[in-house]
Amino acid sequence: MSWLLPGFLAGALAIGLPIALHFLRSKPTVVIPFPTLRFLGPTALRETKRNRLRRWLTLLLRCLAIALLAAAFARPFWASTPSGGGKAVLVVVDNSMSMQASGRWESLKSQAVAALDGLQPGDRAGVLLMNPSSQWLVPMGDQTEAARNALRALQPGYETTRCQGALRLAGDVLSRQPEKEKRLFWMSDEQRLGWAGTNFGQALPPGVKLNLTAPRPEPASQAAITGVTIKGEAPAFQAEVTIRLYTPASEARERTITIFEMGSAGKVVGKKTVSLNGREPASFTVPLDLPPGPSALPAGLRVELDPDDLPADDRFYLSLGGGGQNGLSVSLDAVPGVDYLAHALHAAKLPAGAPQAQALPGGEAEWPRGIAVLRGEEAFLPPQAAKLERFLRNGGSLWIFADGGPAQAGWLKARGVVIEPLPLSPPASDPASAGDPRHLRDWDPEHPLLAAFVHESLLPLLQAEFRRPYALRVSPAAADRIAAWDEGSPAVVELSAAGPAGPGASAGGRILLCGFGLSREETDWPMKASFVPFVDQAIRWLAAAREGRRAWQIGETIPLSLSLGAGEGKGSASSLWTALDTPRPVPPQRVGNAVRPTVPGLYRYDAGDGTPSRIFAVNVPTEESDLAPWPESEVERLTSLQSKKEAEAAAAPSVATTRLSDETEEARQRFWWWLMAGAALCLLGELTLANRTSAS
Repeated sequence: MSWLLPGFLAGALAIGLPIALHFLRSKPTVVIPFPTLRFLGPTALRETKRNRLRRWLTLLLRCLAIALLAAAFARPFWASTPSGGGKAVLVVVDNSMSMQASGRWESLKSQAVAALDGLQPGDRAGVLLMNPSSQWLVPMGDQTEAARNALRALQPGYETTRCQGALRLAGDVLSRQPEKEKRLFWMSDEQRLGWAGTNFGQALPPGVKLNLTAPRPEPASQAAITGVTIKGEAPAFQAEVTIRLYTPASEARERTITIFEMGSAGKVVGKKTVSLNGREPASFTVPLDLPPGPSALPAGLRVELDPDDLPADDRFYLSLGGGGQNGLSVSLDAVPGVDYLAHALHAAKLPAGAPQAQALPGGEAEWPRGIAVLRGEEAFLPPQAAKLERFLRNGGSLWIFADGGPAQAGWLKARGVVIEPLPLSPPASDPASAGDPRHLRDWDPEHPLLAAFVHESLLPLLQAEFRRPYALRVSPAAADRIAAWDEGSPAVVELSAAGPAGPGASAGGRILLCGFGLSREETDWPMKASFVPFVDQAIRWLAAAREGRRAWQIGETIPLSLSLGAGEGKGSASSLWTALDTPRPVPPQRVGNAVRPTVPGLYRYDAGDGTPSRIFAVNVPTEESDLAPWPESEVERLTSLQSKKEAEAAAAPSVATTRLSDETEEARQRFWWWLMAGAALCLLGELTLANRTSAS
């Protein structure tokens, strides 16, 4: 017998307390006048002896209860010794996308199930998943039937193969099992990619036998869609589909590209038969039958190749940013007179899926996600001010034109920007006149906002005149200056979308602040040739921050909520992640600030706070499409993982086998529970005897 916590055995010394009370208890002497004892029979004497016996039994039960409680807290167990028999089989499953290639999964799974079918009662088994990280499907134990059933029901996933972590964990767990035979069954297609980064110089622990399956040959037909982009303008939209052929091609192979609108029964909007030859990626242009206008575009597309030996990478999902709810929009507040910015947006030739211009909604309607252009006071006053903050918290971008109003000035001051009216330049000829207009100078040619001018000339941007300029006093740490007035003060700056510290802080979008207005009385820039290209580039730049990535990959974590201070992992109770178009059924789930999809497809995220829903495209990892096996010339590197001492371990099981840890042994035997039950029975018996003794 061994003890996990032997210090608690000192509690058995408490037995001395009931013993001391038993012997030191004084019995009061009571004098009872009695005429004579000759009438008392032998019954009274027997009752006295019986009470004395009950008291001794009560003392024994009290002492025994204390001893059992002390022993239970000390956690006893019987230390096992190596049995020298039995089997322990651990199946490590490569559940990556490459295992979906025809003929791989079912063949390897049948071999793994056969390895478990050979186990006898008392043997131990476990199933360990390799991807995305090592995790137990069935922990190592004697539940061999559960391991077989779990393995039969398992399906491969879409992750990338990584062998190193699972290999080391499996070897460590198997080495601690008491059985004589310890087998590590490696259920994998031995893809070259999976073994990348493995330390072949570190062998498995002694006694662990590694069962490797033969590397699978490359399939006869394997091609993958590695990228899709939408080009052109309405109505001549085109999809540029990039495909890579992985199998050797001595002659051209014809494949058909079909493009569907989002949904399992989506409408076919494009189809083309192409010829593949060679291993280098090739791009093909497919005409699309899409409606004109960004607002009419579908929210997403599914691009398919006719299936080959690995159908998982013959699909590619693309979020267009259309479909109304998902589309990035440019919302403009109302201005008196002619809206030159709205005219410039209509004149700019933005690509398919680009933001569309619309009026900023009033009343209780939330601002649509995307870009908001603010040129007056209304957006900074209640109730619009609250919607402005929610818009920023969800990653919206702002383009603000200074007008000097108190609400706008107060909102900007809270973000570290002070707006000051800038006097006009005094003319050299007549110092008493109102002054000459100001001009923009010192443009930052490295800023992406000027990408449309960097290969031409910045001179057109220097010619615009401004008759009501505002100087933007801001710390260099809080903003990036893009342009300055001719007297040196900042005129165009980029602000961080993060607001003041606290629960209202936000991040994700961009804020472009201009120290001028766009009315005819304030500037002549809308009449200049440089205005429309600048507006075009500014919208593209602002949209890039909010639009982010149109396609994600399996294995990546997608940020959903951009608000700070809310606590990671916490989202709205009504935040919902819903699959719209996936190759496998995916139930809707409540999510927090981020989600990690395990199945490719198109998904919709509803924040549950009144903001528009968003569409996300998730695709398979492109590197997993390369099914090249581990080369036969380097098979000895895989066999080097087997310990050189394995044969010695089999010949000397008493040395090779390893006793379970004390904690594991004690947890399996659970003797403390029986000791606690015995103590409870002793206390129950003591209570019964004590009551009868005191009553008599």
